[in-house]
Amino acid sequence: MRRVAVTRLQAISIGVIIIIAVIASGSYFLLAPKPQQLQTIRFGVLPYSDFVVVQLGVEKGFFAEEGVNVTVVKGFPNAPAIYQAMMAGTIDVSAQPLNPAFITTNEQGGDFRAIASSTAFLGGSEEKSMSAFVIRRDLWDKGIRDISQMKGMKIGSVYAGSAQDWFLSLYVKQAGLKREDFQIIHMGDPKDLVDSLIAGHLDGLNTPNEPWMTLAIKRGAMPLKYTWTLLPKGMEVQFTCVVIRESFYKKHPDLVKAFLRGWVKTLGYYMRYAWTPSPQRDEIARIMANFTGLPLENVLETRWPYYPPDGAITWEGLSMYFDDCLERGLIKKKPTPDEIFIEGVTLLRR
Repeated sequence: MRRVAVTRLQAISIGVIIIIAVIASGSYFLLAPKPQQLQTIRFGVLPYSDFVVVQLGVEKGFFAEEGVNVTVVKGFPNAPAIYQAMMAGTIDVSAQPLNPAFITTNEQGGDFRAIASSTAFLGGSEEKSMSAFVIRRDLWDKGIRDISQMKGMKIGSVYAGSAQDWFLSLYVKQAGLKREDFQIIHMGDPKDLVDSLIAGHLDGLNTPNEPWMTLAIKRGAMPLKYTWTLLPKGMEVQFTCVVIRESFYKKHPDLVKAFLRGWVKTLGYYMRYAWTPSPQRDEIARIMANFTGLPLENVLETRWPYYPPDGAITWEGLSMYFDDCLERGLIKKKPTPDEIFIEGVTLLRR
């Protein structure tokens, strides 16, 4: 009998423990915070392949995993229009070049800050270079192989202070010449630049980023210099960065940090698959074609953007670029890192 009594006591004790555990478990789930709804951040884009990574992150769910709903906002004609929209509060973030417009806007009361890298230039890499200095085929046939042979000729470039315009400065300097030795003609529309070269109105052209380099070469232009080879080998220049207003960060610090985590996830995925044939690369190509409006075959034949997979920014290359802008009078003074980055937030490579 005693043995049976002990067994019943054990059973009762176990039952009580189970009931307590169930109650405690139920209380936990009642008290546990429910998953919050996704917070929205509006990302302004231009129809270039440089911006496709944000669409990739949206479609793969990398931002949603961090609790962020990224709304991609299209329809902007150029970078100044995006800055105006950010000032007006109709978009929150974008990927923009840290060019004179960026610096001047801040000098006039703006509070734009770079928080991560977007596309970057990889110094010394001819095979990944997304732009090139090209000339007309008839000039190539006459034996021109270097810009030093083109003094006095008409050279096309996008706006003053653009990355491609900086590369033109580097190419001219490395040839021992000055920009004044050429007739440099700025055009804002990449298509107009390529059309003008092919029509014979320009002698040479520093192409905008892809797809314009490949399209120019397909139409008969001959490359003299792939622009990334003008930079020291191995140097990364994060000319285009993820940009927000510092006032937006102060209002939404957790949202911005969550966005950055999703951004870095997206960059890692892109860089893992963008350079080798795979179903994932085919998926990225489809997204890029839909995003840019280019036919899929054009996307597959052009070179794709390079993104630092850690999303970090280095100061060395930007410093070189700002020196050129200052020398040419495009900016009044060279900015410091404190005027561009947010301490403790911006992803920096020391």
